[in-house]
Amino acid sequence: MIGEAMKKLPPAVGTQERAEAEQFLADQSRDIHPSRIRVLAKRLHAVLDPDGTVDEDKPDRRELVFRPDVGGMDYIRGRLDSEASATVQAVLGALAQPKPAVDGIPDTRSRSRRTADALVEMCSRAL
Repeated sequence: MIGEAMKKLPPAVGTQERAEAEQFLADQSRDIHPSRIRVLAKRLHAVLDPDGTVDEDKPDRRELVFRPDVGGMDYIRGRLDSEASATVQAVLGALAQPKPAVDGIPDTRSRSRRTADALVEMCSRAL
């Protein structure tokens, strides 16, 4: 888990800062639950790069992974830089609006369901 956290640090973080950060996480891991190390690592990243400007290679670290889930579904996990995320959220937000009521019956889909449907619609339009 510590190694994973260290890989996520921006390349611009210096060798000395990296060593200190890794040692800090290692020291803390002796006293706290492993799940809390992940939270601590995120906070450490925020301290080392509070405004996100140190991390100049953000677009290079974008990722999107599809994993099979039960019942013929897929689980999607990804990471985008803030600019790319804003673009995707703007498109999905526009497509994920509730549909107009039909015969007085409103769109009952949850926000997350509408967003998933919007993603499928966006991809279908691109094809």
